[in-house]
Formats: sequence, C-alpha cells, structure tokens
Amino acid sequence: MSSNAPSATATSLNSATAQKIIADILKFCREKKFNPMAVAVFDARGALLGLQAEDNCPLMRWKIAIGKASGAVSMGMGTRRLHNLAVERPHFIAAAADLAANGMIPVPGGVLIRDADKKILGAVGVSGRRRRAPPLLPPVLSPTAARVRPIVKPMTLI
Repeated sequence: MSSNAPSATATSLNSATAQKIIADILKFCREKKFNPMAVAVFDARGALLGLQAEDNCPLMRWKIAIGKASGAVSMGMGTRRLHNLAVERPHFIAAAADLAANGMIPVPGGVLIRDADKKILGAVGVSGRRRRAPPLLPPVLSPTAARVRPIVKPMTLI
C-alpha cells in the first residue's frame, strides 16, 4: 500500500511531522496546565511548516513562537544560547534580529530539530508558559527525552 503523503527522512522535515510535534507539545502543555500556548515549526530553509495557537491565546503569543523558531533556525542555535549571546553581545543580536525574515526572539523556547548526524532539519518555537512552571520545553523537546523517545526516528530535538 503506497501513500502520496510525503515522509520525513533524516534530511527533511514535512508538515505531517510538524503537526505531530505540535500535537505532542500541546498535549504536554495541557497536562501541565500551562497558559494557552502557541507552537511554530520551521524547516531548515526557514519555511513555516506548522503553527497552532490555542483558544484564548493572546495575540502576540503566536508571533513570539514564530520569532523563537525563526531565530533558532536562522542562527543555527537554540534560543537559550541566543539569549546568552544577547546578554554578552546585545548590539550583535539586535542587528541580527533585523535581518531575520520572521524575526528573532532570543529567549528560551526555541529549539533546533536535528537528525542523527546533527544536521539541522528545522526548529520549534513555543510561547505561553505560566510563571513558575516546570521546565519550559516538554520532554518531547528535551535532548534527553528525544534521545530516548524521538518523535520521528531518526530525528532528535535539541
């Protein structure tokens, strides 16, 4: 039985995989009773593959999720590292943010999606965590959990 649906391989990320990532993240966020969340997934080219903002999500939240994912994939590093860079070199990050096609939000919540060979396949951005919440990124996005239970083998999210 063949399918016309594109498949995710070690060198690509597709909209079906993006939707699975989004669903897993939002499920985790509902279980933890986070505020309404927004999640964005970009491929390595910087093309938006998926975006979802939950009901009652403030208007800016989806834009922030896009900025986190875009910043991560544009700079080739997670937004926690971008945040550290912004503290060390604020003028550089401010200038780079102007160049990023979909913005760049250098605060935790944007992670790279890599294949088993560490090649960047894309990025995920999340926004909306409640204050004093458990770690921002759900286990489906954490490096440790991704190695144990990757969303789509052989992809890992780090």
